[in-house]
Amino acid sequence: ESLLFQHVRTETKLVILDHTTSNTALNYPIEKLAKASKRINSNIKVLVDGAHSMLAKDLDFKALEECGVDYFVSNGHKWASTPKGFGFLWVKANLTDSIHPPLISHGHGSGYLSEFSWQGCADYSVPLSIPFLLDFWSAFGTSKVRMYQSTLLNQAMDLLEAEWHHHDADVMRIAPRRFHGPMGLVRLPEALQRGSDFVNVIQNRLHFEHRIEAPIKLCNDQLYVRISSHIYNTIEDYQHLSLAIKRLSDT
Repeated sequence: ESLLFQHVRTETKLVILDHTTSNTALNYPIEKLAKASKRINSNIKVLVDGAHSMLAKDLDFKALEECGVDYFVSNGHKWASTPKGFGFLWVKANLTDSIHPPLISHGHGSGYLSEFSWQGCADYSVPLSIPFLLDFWSAFGTSKVRMYQSTLLNQAMDLLEAEWHHHDADVMRIAPRRFHGPMGLVRLPEALQRGSDFVNVIQNRLHFEHRIEAPIKLCNDQLYVRISSHIYNTIEDYQHLSLAIKRLSDT
């Protein structure tokens, strides 16, 4: 909150909050930050960028609205496994009249939902698939999915930190574990701490030589690998990553 107060002023019109950061894989307390924004000025509007939120988070829009969130945007392909091209915009009920799409449809002037319908030659096959996908995740149980992700992520981070770092001081976590999930950062071994010029080199070698897709991130002048956990992952995937990184460290 202290950082928020440094940058948000009473004349601020809009505050945009990340729910989960891409570069550092941190989950922000958007409820607390939204409330804090409204304390500065109750007329400030709060928009949450929830690109990593659908399925990965237990979204309660009534609760978010009560905390001061006015707008929430997300997409489905990252965690909910929707086809690419699906996203959603949630708007507080008393603000829908102020929101208009950039593409004008024949519903222009007919209200929030109508204005977003039949825009040009849009392909509606993707949104039409969403009810079936929701049934798919309901069959698994979304809370069970998130529990599996959380458990596996912690096991994977334990494994990689133990394999790559002999002393806890070498781990250099960017934040406590509770701020991660279902993504996390693990610091690469010292032999691969070669600066920003090696971010793409390491990531490309993981992909092309070991068939591993895992972003390499530079944070506080240290290189980290960002790992993710989903229901199709097992601990063996991270053992494979650990071995691949060790091999890269030797070359």
